[in-house]
Amino acid sequence: MSQTTAKEKSGKVWQRTKHALKLRKDIN
Repeated sequence: MSQTTAKEKSGKVWQRTKHALKLRKDIN
């Protein structure tokens, strides 16, 4: 597996996490 692919994968996960945190913040 190339390093770029791993970076992109973790980046996508991070984007999803940030989105989830933002939604949680808006709800609270």
